[in-house]
Amino acid sequence: MAWLYFQQSPELFQSGGLCVHVAPEPELGPRLKRRAESSGMAYRSGNISASGEQYMDILDLPFADQSVDLFYCCHVLNSMNNDLRAMREVLRVLRPSATAVLQVPAFYQGDTTLEAGAGEEQRIRLFHDNGISRCYTDTDYVHRLETTGYDVRHFRATDLPEWQVNRYALKAEVLHVCKAAESKN
Repeated sequence: MAWLYFQQSPELFQSGGLCVHVAPEPELGPRLKRRAESSGMAYRSGNISASGEQYMDILDLPFADQSVDLFYCCHVLNSMNNDLRAMREVLRVLRPSATAVLQVPAFYQGDTTLEAGAGEEQRIRLFHDNGISRCYTDTDYVHRLETTGYDVRHFRATDLPEWQVNRYALKAEVLHVCKAAESKN
């Protein structure tokens, strides 16, 4: 779904800009790199296990303030013990006009996000995966992003032509497309 969004959004790829991809997926990483570089944009990728080009911790990104034009991470924030700190760190590196696509599972149907906390036993019990800390409700995820300082809009599978939804079996997928909120002085 993210690749379809990037294909429909050529304005995100600007010559001289910087695209950062945290936890690059094996299929999407090379495509996103080619797309960025064909536009004259630098591409950097990595994660805490040093997959991609370099070690990259989303809690301490190796980029100067307001230096990133396009930031993408998929299913990273839901694994963080401190997702709000990670959201603030991404916001720190974004240029004022930059876009961050912060994709997470945001489909929990409870009243609020289902949190497992830091304990491995609880993570296994709730999510059958010790690497997952939470499953967001969409409303709570958007609230967390907005509280951190983002304006958020949704890009939904239903925004795509029906043939693409069917071809890629997208169901009810959603991307959270974020920009730094305008300051209110």
